[in-house]
Amino acid sequence: MSGRAPAEGTARMPTTRLTHWSALSPYGPTSAHFHTGVTAAATAAGAVPDFEIRTALGRSGTRSMDRVTALAVAAIGDLIAQPGATGLVDSRTAIVLGTTAGSVASTMRFTRDSLTEDRPYLVDPARFPNTVMNCAAGRSAIWHKLRGPNATVAGGRAAGLMAVNYARRLLATGRADTVVVGAAEELSSERSRIDPHTDGSTGAPLSEGAGVFLMHRAENTYATTGLELIGPVYTRMVPEADAGAVAIEEATRALTRADLDPSAVQSIAVTGPLDLGDRVMEAFPDAGAVLRPEDRIGDTGAAASIFALAMLAQAQRSNASVPGMLDAPVPGMLDASVPGMLDASVPGMLLAGIGLVFAYDEHNLVTAVVRVRGGFR
Repeated sequence: MSGRAPAEGTARMPTTRLTHWSALSPYGPTSAHFHTGVTAAATAAGAVPDFEIRTALGRSGTRSMDRVTALAVAAIGDLIAQPGATGLVDSRTAIVLGTTAGSVASTMRFTRDSLTEDRPYLVDPARFPNTVMNCAAGRSAIWHKLRGPNATVAGGRAAGLMAVNYARRLLATGRADTVVVGAAEELSSERSRIDPHTDGSTGAPLSEGAGVFLMHRAENTYATTGLELIGPVYTRMVPEADAGAVAIEEATRALTRADLDPSAVQSIAVTGPLDLGDRVMEAFPDAGAVLRPEDRIGDTGAAASIFALAMLAQAQRSNASVPGMLDAPVPGMLDASVPGMLDASVPGMLLAGIGLVFAYDEHNLVTAVVRVRGGFR
């Protein structure tokens, strides 16, 4: 049994674009650190360095805040502070975040306290919201006063791509004009205890981080630049097959649906426990880069596919390097480096495009993010 990508003729979603991004990662607590680390092909793993919740966000409202929520709040704050992004965020802006299971540390600690602490109270009620999977998305919306739809999508390593798909639906149905979409994962001793016992371990050291993008309908005047998405996230379940091979097959199918040849692939990023480098190059011999985020920043769990997308956004650096904005011109800025923006576009060039797929079998979950030269029809 397998779940295939949508058949030809199904209702098409509107073309959507990603225009700004933000990433807190083992490279550092800002988008500039991520930009520097990726472009230098540096390696790092573990916790986000120099990230203390109260230092980053202040003392007010953070006494009971858990780490994954703080990472999400900080990443979204960094995103909407990017040049040109502030005016795009309003009361209709939605938030969609991917997760594995929320804060595993909060859930396990709260459960332990309920069994071990003194009566009559047993637990700190202020920490109960941290045990709910949508805590990070909800508190981020409250913190940044974003009153649009608010959703959390649980999907492990593929959660970021699932969140992107959900965000596209919000735009397609007119529920929002702009969506903050991404994923977050925290590093904790509780997660470390659980991970060795799960199937499909990547073998990379556990890490944490949060990555978010601003997504808009392509026809909006403020979204005339950026990375254009090919279509929905294509996914297949293949319990008796090779998830890696199927992910590559689905990536090829996504290109076919967009009337593109595999030779159009500029770069590709894959996440998961399988080493797909040789097979990717066989399928896409003209790809200039094959990235595996786990090799750069460790296993970031739910944030892995969002970091793959962010790395591909950084993959082509031929002209002005502007970390954080996606292929958008900044009037009056030449060869500038501004966190939150990426590569000033060359007049007359088509936008770059991104295709998103994931596949899973009984042991492995693999995601693939494909960047192609030019735009899509």
